[in-house]
Amino acid sequence: MYKFKKSILYRIIAFFCIVIALGCERDDICATDTPTTPLLVIEFYDNITRTDAKNTTNLQVRALGTTDFFFTSAQNVSTISIPLKTNESATEYEFITNSGEATENIDILSIQYTPEDEFVSSACGFKTTFQGFSITVSNPNGDTTDWILGNERQQVNIINENQAHLFIFH
Repeated sequence: MYKFKKSILYRIIAFFCIVIALGCERDDICATDTPTTPLLVIEFYDNITRTDAKNTTNLQVRALGTTDFFFTSAQNVSTISIPLKTNESATEYEFITNSGEATENIDILSIQYTPEDEFVSSACGFKTTFQGFSITVSNPNGDTTDWILGNERQQVNIINENQAHLFIFH
């Protein structure tokens, strides 16, 4: 009789261990290689050849109407990546070249798109992609000193950061 009670006790303990093990959820950790909301990748090119990468001088990029810079470089750069607003259908940036110099020049880049949220996982949440984006360039001073002389969209949709989405010619 004692062995019978002991056997039942072991079976009850094993049953509860199995129930507890099956009831546990795995740790929800978002892997570092999981795709997230992509940045807008911009490459700068020479306006004459349109095939030669061309560095910008002392480039600064800030959201229109703010004083916070999303990108600042005292060095010459030919590629940058900047975020887009995920809760709106447009983002506007001031692109300032030769910042802080007598030849400082500001152009405004307006980016229009349709944001689409995509569920990634319970650990990672949602990411936003940007469908059908388009670009408008303007000069806040209303003069003819545009430093952005042209642009060419390379991707219709912004879904990852593997390739440039936009070429800017200057």
